[in-house]
Amino acid sequence: MWIVKQDFKKINEYESMYGRLLILCQKYEKTCKEIVKWLNLAVAIDERKFGFLSDEHMSYVEKLDKLFLAGSINALDKNEKLNISDEDINLLHGGRESRNWIIHSSANLVFDKIYSSRDSSIDAELHDLIYEHLKNIARADFIVSKWSFEFQEKEPSNFSDIDNYTKMISDWVLSDFKEEEDFR
Repeated sequence: MWIVKQDFKKINEYESMYGRLLILCQKYEKTCKEIVKWLNLAVAIDERKFGFLSDEHMSYVEKLDKLFLAGSINALDKNEKLNISDEDINLLHGGRESRNWIIHSSANLVFDKIYSSRDSSIDAELHDLIYEHLKNIARADFIVSKWSFEFQEKEPSNFSDIDNYTKMISDWVLSDFKEEEDFR
């Protein structure tokens, strides 16, 4: 079925939110993959697996750059020197699963709702799904952003706690809706 003019208003209701969700998803993935690269490189160089900027080093960087998000998280989990908690690994995998749902499935559900009813509102069940996935991604992004800050700045992060960060990100993503409750 085509997108027709009467669908524009219904789609426009969600376009800004989806844009912000996509930015968050990509930011999470990029930060996660960068922190995996930095931490694994630091360990490999510390263990003298290769010389800095050697051919082996560059080959290792290329290998890390090709990892998908799940592979990046698994690399963090397998690196015993990093001592990352199971709770953090589970948060990262939850963020990955939610990122994949947002990127690959959520818009299809929105279109299904629009085309099945030609109604301008999308039901609360879909809103709840989007909100839960948004929170998962924000929580995972908090973890990798904290690590990224601490790695780059060489000092502990005192930016925020995970709940405040999650609320701030949720408020931003859902800012087109008067209140978060209007969305859910």
